[in-house]
Amino acid sequence: MERIANAFIRNHFCADTVADAGGWQAIQGAVLNARKILANADKFPKADFDYLERLDIEGTVCLLGAPVQYIV
Repeated sequence: MERIANAFIRNHFCADTVADAGGWQAIQGAVLNARKILANADKFPKADFDYLERLDIEGTVCLLGAPVQYIV
């Protein structure tokens, strides 16, 4: 069971381990979804862009410890 070292990602998923967060695929999905929303800001004018940018950065850093297929 791999622990999530990144406090922001732990708080985002309300989980202490990768398995509790839904696996590496769930973390990867959250990062990709944040990027999609950031890229389409006109479609999501009420989104919290500061939070989404942080999710993108912190999630990418977290994924650097994941198996290669999940690194985005």
